[in-house]
Amino acid sequence: MIKGKWVIIAILGVAVVMGIATWPLLRIRRETEVKRTLRILQNLDSLCRQYESEKRRPPSTLDALELSPEYLLDAWRRPVQFRQPGLRNRTSWDLWSLGPLENDPSDDILHERKKHSGPAGVGAP
Repeated sequence: MIKGKWVIIAILGVAVVMGIATWPLLRIRRETEVKRTLRILQNLDSLCRQYESEKRRPPSTLDALELSPEYLLDAWRRPVQFRQPGLRNRTSWDLWSLGPLENDPSDDILHERKKHSGPAGVGAP
């Protein structure tokens, strides 16, 4: 029976070492996903600005951009969120991702817009 206990202890030890070794890799993966999502949000914001410049009005939805549906997904393959007018950007739109945990608003990724003058001279807050 003593031999069996050592096998169980050895298996548990290997599991702990594997868990410790993979933790930094998971953190790096999460950081990569967040950066990718920020790039997606930036690209969509640029397309919304272009739409606004050409049509002289902001898009009412992301569908107005006439993109393939896969371009409207974040790094976790969930739809990017869009609100026009925005709650934060009241004169334009808000773009955000629900983040890694869909039902946890504390990890949402909001696209922060820089102030600029739009085609009609309206600056984004």
